[in-house]
Amino acid sequence: MRVFFIVVLAILIPLTSLKAQRYWTGSVGVNYGKYSMKSLEQLQQAIMISGDNIPLKIVEDFPSRTGFEASLAYSFGKFSLGGFLSKASTGSRASYADYSGSINHDLVANNTIIAVQVEGDLEKKENWEIFFSLRQGFAFNTTKYKTEVQVLNDTDKSEQSFKSINAILSPGFGGRIFYHNFFIHPEARYEWHFVKSDLHAEGDDEMYVEVNGRRFQSGWDGVRLCLNFGYRF
Repeated sequence: MRVFFIVVLAILIPLTSLKAQRYWTGSVGVNYGKYSMKSLEQLQQAIMISGDNIPLKIVEDFPSRTGFEASLAYSFGKFSLGGFLSKASTGSRASYADYSGSINHDLVANNTIIAVQVEGDLEKKENWEIFFSLRQGFAFNTTKYKTEVQVLNDTDKSEQSFKSINAILSPGFGGRIFYHNFFIHPEARYEWHFVKSDLHAEGDDEMYVEVNGRRFQSGWDGVRLCLNFGYRF
C-alpha cells in the first residue's frame, strides 16, 4: 500500500510544475453492479443447515443495488489526483413460513470505501474528455446477522453485528461531458477486493464469525456502472 502512494506521488508531483490548465472537479452520483459474495453465500448455507430441520429457502441472494459515491480531484494537464468515497449495501434472506408462524435469517452487508483516485486523459477537448481511472484504498465492511421468529402472536428478534476491512484496487474508464462548468460523468470500472480480512464481532477483534473452523469475509468484487454529476471550479 505504501509503495502505491509513493509511486503515485513520484509520477504526479513533477507533473504539477508543468504549465497546464488546472482546476478542481467535484462530483456525486450513483453506482450499480454485481457483487461476488461467495463467502457470505457459504455462511448463509451454513445457517440453513443448522436450522433445526426447518426447510429454510433462500428468497434473496445478495442482489445488485444502487450505491452512492462522491469524489473531489485536482486536475493539471492530462492527469488528476484526488479522493473518493462510496457506499454500497446488499443482503440475503433464508425464510420459512407455515400456518403456525415464520422464521427469517437475514445477512445484511454494507461497506464504505475511502480511496485515492488517479485519472489520466486519453482524449481531452474543450467540452468533453475520456480518461482511464485507478482507485486504491480500503473498504470498511459491516455485516449484520438478523433473526426473526414469529409463532402465532409472539415475535422474537435478535441481531449481531460484525466488521472487517478489505484492501481494494479499482481500474476503469470514464468520461465527462461539460456544459459550461457543469458536467455529466459516466464511468465503468472493476472493483477488486484483493485483500479480505475475516469478519469479527463489533467491539471484539478476537471473536470471529466461524463455522466448523472456517471463517468468512465480505466480498464486493465486481463490475460497477456509474453515473455522476459534478462541477468544475
